[in-house]
Amino acid sequence: MRNFVIIFLILAIEILVTAQDFCRHPLYFEDELKTCDQNDFCFSLDEDRIHTKYFSTKTAYRTEKSRDKRHDFEIEDCTPSNVWLLIRHGTRLTTAKGIKRFSQMEKFRDEIVKNAEKLPNLPLCQEDWKLLKSWKWNNSITENQGNNLVTQGFNELRTIAHNFKQNIPNLFSPPYDISTFHFRHTNTERTHSSFGAFFDGIFGDNTHKMINARSPSNRPDLLLKAYANCPLWIEQKKKLKQSDSEVKKFENSMVFKKMIEDIDSRLGFDGTLQMRSVKDIYDMCRYEQAWQTDKASSWCSLLTPSQVYLLEYLEDLNYFYKSSHGSKLNKNIKCFAMKDMLRRLSDDNKPKTTVYFSHSAAVQLFLTSLEAMKDDVNLTAENFAKSTLRKWRTSRVSPFAANVAVVRYKCPLNDKVKFFLNENVLHFDWCTENGVCDWNDVQEKYAFYAHTDCNKVFCSNQL
Repeated sequence: MRNFVIIFLILAIEILVTAQDFCRHPLYFEDELKTCDQNDFCFSLDEDRIHTKYFSTKTAYRTEKSRDKRHDFEIEDCTPSNVWLLIRHGTRLTTAKGIKRFSQMEKFRDEIVKNAEKLPNLPLCQEDWKLLKSWKWNNSITENQGNNLVTQGFNELRTIAHNFKQNIPNLFSPPYDISTFHFRHTNTERTHSSFGAFFDGIFGDNTHKMINARSPSNRPDLLLKAYANCPLWIEQKKKLKQSDSEVKKFENSMVFKKMIEDIDSRLGFDGTLQMRSVKDIYDMCRYEQAWQTDKASSWCSLLTPSQVYLLEYLEDLNYFYKSSHGSKLNKNIKCFAMKDMLRRLSDDNKPKTTVYFSHSAAVQLFLTSLEAMKDDVNLTAENFAKSTLRKWRTSRVSPFAANVAVVRYKCPLNDKVKFFLNENVLHFDWCTENGVCDWNDVQEKYAFYAHTDCNKVFCSNQL
């Protein structure tokens, strides 16, 4: 507790040093609704672009190219013997409905420009203002392409494949052999293309065409999309739109309404800006920034980092109750995946390398079954200001191309296991400080999934 207080005070001091620092820092105190002068912040000139780290599940995958992670994947005197890997598809286009809305954003932009030109001072720095005025929607993106993988998504998966090939070379090296490798993806374009990019990153260009890794379409995909086949989960998802949900409570909170008022006032809407429009700005910003990480999205300049942080928390609340520890239903939905992971890691006769391609909900629910990224206190609409250092931050947990790897190691005495989230060691309090777990402890910890009938429990509240 003392360490938490010290860290929090350090962060608070950092953001109060100058107005510029406050505007660039994502902390926004509920009891101090302080508004930054937007001209103190210029998104297009900011090298860090701190916005881009807080886009929830629409955050681009970040690879730390400057850091060699091979040491993280090593255990002294041990050799990796099996790996089980679950990967979310890479960066994609928005939905067909989203594309339709985005294609109409030029009209909204014109309204912003018209309002701003009546203000005594421009709401943006000159560089951001020029970007916004010249922005145009790419009309080559049409509704029939909704949810498709984009170039950035291909590059993410190729890079991740290269990293695993470098970090665990004995389990990710050519040639491909069906007795050594097992791949599977859901029946969507984005997971198929993600599989292709990853596979080609391991075995060479266009090699993915030699195998069919698509999930069978003649039966429910309970391994990779069990949630889509659970009526209770679908109903739970719908309830998050009700007024008594934590999501809606946060939308109606003072801090969230104040954020909308601030944006409305700065852009000259005179009290007419709707929440839907603010969400459109956020969505256009984060999608466009994810599609082209090396360019500044003019829509991001309309939001301060503090406001992005609020919008991220709204997303975190939604996913917390939809696919994480906020509901006891969520713990067992990935029962089939947990059973598969334990079985494939324990069977020396199975392929040594198993790689699955699915969606954000699959990654989040699997982490929930592992009891990972679990905070001491549930996220609520009221404890936003106290959740600055929360573990459940979807921007880090499940960005585009998020991945969970479980690696078993053959060791002289007892076999070991390490868990990885987005190529970083995933720590549990029942393992060592370096994230090394005993294989026997892993089997004991998750024995329920190994022995239970998943057909009976995956869509129930049984613990």
